[in-house]
Amino acid sequence: MSSAEAKYIKSQKWPPTFSKKVDMRKVNIEIMKQWITGKVSDLLKADDDVLIELIFGMLESETFPDPKKLQWSLTGFLEQDTAAFCSELWELMIDAQSQPQGVPKRLIEAKKEEMRKEKEETERLAKQQREARRQEEEKERNSSSSSSSTTSTTSTSTSPPPPPPPSSRPQKTYYTLFPNTLPHGTPPSAPFTIPLRALRSEFLTLQQRTHPDLFPPPQRKSAELASAQLNTAYTTLRDPLLRAGYLLTLRGHQDPSHDETARLDDPALMMEVLEAQEELESATGEDVVADIMHRAQARVNTSLETLESLFARDDVVGVREEVMRLRYWRGVVDAAHRWEAGAQVVLEH
Repeated sequence: MSSAEAKYIKSQKWPPTFSKKVDMRKVNIEIMKQWITGKVSDLLKADDDVLIELIFGMLESETFPDPKKLQWSLTGFLEQDTAAFCSELWELMIDAQSQPQGVPKRLIEAKKEEMRKEKEETERLAKQQREARRQEEEKERNSSSSSSSTTSTTSTSTSPPPPPPPSSRPQKTYYTLFPNTLPHGTPPSAPFTIPLRALRSEFLTLQQRTHPDLFPPPQRKSAELASAQLNTAYTTLRDPLLRAGYLLTLRGHQDPSHDETARLDDPALMMEVLEAQEELESATGEDVVADIMHRAQARVNTSLETLESLFARDDVVGVREEVMRLRYWRGVVDAAHRWEAGAQVVLEH
């Protein structure tokens, strides 16, 4: 312990809860990580992976972590919010270690309250829909009655009822799982580019709400499925290549980013990619590799700009071709990241 740390610890008036030990073996650390991530993001109004990983490391490195040392380490990051954050975190973990699942009772109760409100909202909407259907049926009956009074009684044929209108309910996609970040849905109604920081923040919030351990046993299986779908959606949307391929599948096309047989009739591109591969294989130092990576990344960026334009024009054929170009240049960038002197260079497309 440094003299500055010792002086800080001695100068503070610590809450009584800090005298209680927390056995991290009894705490569901994954639930706490989600709470920590969300809380830190709320306090800083942004994501800070370095700080979050620092907190995780301090909690996981010891069986019985010291809350006073934790507060000292976080003061430079959270400033005036440090004490309140550490106090709340410690209270939650004290509670967590006494619970069978290692989850703080407060978080469980908050989840139950959220589920109760969701149920009430669902019932309210269902009631509104039933009332709307009743009014529509009554309107149709009145209209039918009025129409029949003006129809000749000698007519024996009747016209078939008109087909029901197509459902106006929006298609459920990965985009609809993130209504705050992606309120306008898929391109061309919205840009292809996604605000990744906002997406990650909403993902972490949703992940915290849907963690299976927060649900009672009868609902845990469905919660696991919902959580898995959320993870898949986030993984897909945060990656431009996967996102573009996914959008193609929504249009009924095969995703070329996962189709090993998909080929692009562009000899010039193939020559450039092969030349990049040869340059990597003959590279003698990291400076050469960095230059190759820089050029390939520039092509990736150009491809992303092209995709933005193609999606805005709803040019599905053009999107499919550009996805394959992006796949090739991403392969070069990834190969440069994996480069080792003398090792064979394999481009994964």
